[in-house]
This record gives sequence, C-alpha cells and structure tokens, in this order.
Amino acid sequence: MKMPPINVVHGVHWPRSGIVSLLKNMLPLFDSKKFVHHVIFFEHDEQTMENFSKICESVHSLFFSSSKLKAIVKYYKLLQQISPDILHTHSFQPGLWGRRFLRTKAKFICTIHNMYPYFTSSDLKSLIKRILESYSIRYHKVTVVCVSDEVKKLVETIIPKCCVKVIQNGIAIGNWNTHNIKKDTLNLKGSQIILVTLGRLDYQKGYDILLKAFAKVTAQISNTRLIIIGDGNERKRLEKMAIKLGIAEEVTFTGYQSNPFPYLVVSDIYVCSSRYEGFGLSIAEAMLFGLPVIATRIGGIPSLIQNGETGLLVAPENPEKLADSILRLIKDENLRHKIGQKGKLFIQKHFDIKKTVKKYEETYIDLISNSKGI
Repeated sequence: MKMPPINVVHGVHWPRSGIVSLLKNMLPLFDSKKFVHHVIFFEHDEQTMENFSKICESVHSLFFSSSKLKAIVKYYKLLQQISPDILHTHSFQPGLWGRRFLRTKAKFICTIHNMYPYFTSSDLKSLIKRILESYSIRYHKVTVVCVSDEVKKLVETIIPKCCVKVIQNGIAIGNWNTHNIKKDTLNLKGSQIILVTLGRLDYQKGYDILLKAFAKVTAQISNTRLIIIGDGNERKRLEKMAIKLGIAEEVTFTGYQSNPFPYLVVSDIYVCSSRYEGFGLSIAEAMLFGLPVIATRIGGIPSLIQNGETGLLVAPENPEKLADSILRLIKDENLRHKIGQKGKLFIQKHFDIKKTVKKYEETYIDLISNSKGI
C-alpha cells in the first residue's frame, strides 16, 4: 500500500542564520511525492518569508520578540492546524514548546547545529536549559541529529546515546556563474588582498579576535582589506573596536547579505575566528568557491579542514597565531592556490547536500514506518 506524503513541520527560531541557509538549500531537494514541508519561524524576516514561500507548502512567523505569549499561542494553533506527522526542530524553544503541544500526535526530531554553551556552562540559566532539554527529549522519545561527531560527543553527556545520530551538513554543489563578478563591482581595489568572513556578529564568532589579528597583519602589509559579512548585537562594539585599533578604513562591515557569494568570489582568503562551531557551514561554502581557509581548531571544523592540506587550523582565542597564518597565506600565492583547490575538491567529494537530504529522508521514513509497525 502506497504511503501518503509525510507532513513535516520545521521549527526554527532565527530567520537569518546558517540553519536557515541550510534549510533553504535542502527543502527543494526532498522527494515532493513523499514529503510535504512547512516552516515556522519564531522571529520574522520579510525576505526569508518570501524565499521559503517558494519552496515549501506553508511558511509562518510568530514575532516572538514582540509578544512571547501571543507567539506561543499562535505556535500551538498552527501545529494543531497543520497536524504534522513529524515535528523537526532546529532550536531550543521551538522544540521545547512544540513537543509539549503535540505530545503523542507526532514523531519528533531535533537537529543540534552547534556546540551551544548551555550544554557545559555552570550558570543557572544554562543548567535549567540542560534539564529541560534532557527531560523533553527523553520523555517525548526524540530522535536527536547532530551535525558532527564533536557535537554528538557533547550532546551525549546529557542525552542517552541510543537516540543520537550524526548527519553532517552538506553544500549545494553546482556551477556558479561568477564570470561577471569583479572586485571593482563591489568598490574594492583590484590590487588589494581581500580577507572575508561570514556569520552573525556575536560573541561565538570571535570577531574581536579577528580584528586584533588583522591589526597585526596591516602593521606589516598595508594593501589588505577585511570584509565582515553579517549583522548582530555585537556590530556597534566591533565597529568601535576597529576604530580603536586604527583599522576602521581597512575593515568593511556589510551587514546582512541575502546573497553573500559575490564577496566570496572576489576574496583571496576566508577566515573563521569562532570560539565554538558545530559544523562550520560558511567555511564549507568558502571552500567550495576555491578560497583558502584559515579556521580555529574547534568543534566540527577539523572534519572539514586537514591542516596544511585543505586549509590552515589555529588555536582559538589567539590573535597572534591567527595573524601569523594570515600573513603566511598573503605572502605565499602558490600555497593559497594549492589549499584552495584541495579544499574545493574535498567539499565536492564529501559534502554534497544531496547526501544530507537522502539521510534525512531515510530518517523520516524510518520514524513513520516504525510508529505504524511497517
């Protein structure tokens, strides 16, 4: 007997994040005869809503920060209305509330996308979150997906190993039309060495460390520019820090870019200064564009970068070592090219997003089949 399409709701908190970029690339690749997708965002972004309206059955936003109570009530009503077979959550609050509202009416999956500090921090708020997360996952028999082996090890400190699996993130492998993108189209000088980084402007990403490292770089090589793509609550502090370090003229804060790829195309080196990462999606994207990558040796990043071969790894929280690696690549064009090409081939071979989608399809089908005794 042919199964009807599996109805999946994705619960996501922030509409501008690596999680959203991943979902935007994944959803169109699912077998539309077997799966129907709905997305509920806790916060609102007009452009994100428009993008997802084209690739899924329905998309909703709760305006959580405007009124938490109204948002939670709306979330409850939407879940009852859609009546999903599977609730797949990608953040803490969508999972906690959603599982409580649906109880036995659906199967549950949550993807842990990062090595979130609340898993290990000793403060009261983190402790409460750990207790709630652990209880909710155990009680509702949630299938937990981690994006790397390192995240899995961390999660298994509070959740039984039997319900945790790894599905690595993937990248949309395609032929990008980059021929008409030049440095001067983005108001950049053709002779400059361009460093680029991409992500939310918050503590996790370690952009304060990157700015300190870049100040050391410009003290030796003046013909360089740093482009920081993204927005967040640390932007003003980082802009002031750039002024204090005397590098404000050499640093560009672009703000959020719905399409950051033109900046990757014209750049020479990608730098990740993160304090923690679950996988490092933006790193993989940069590698796919052939950029040599320097990144911190944390979380799932070493699964992407073989030090000295597909990229350079440095210790976190160390602006001196980061600056040394940046200078090494600036001074050695052949090394930049070699690392960039090896990184690109590595991503193409091992991190095709179609493989990621296939594993999620299998996970969804297994969940539904097991619940019906098929």
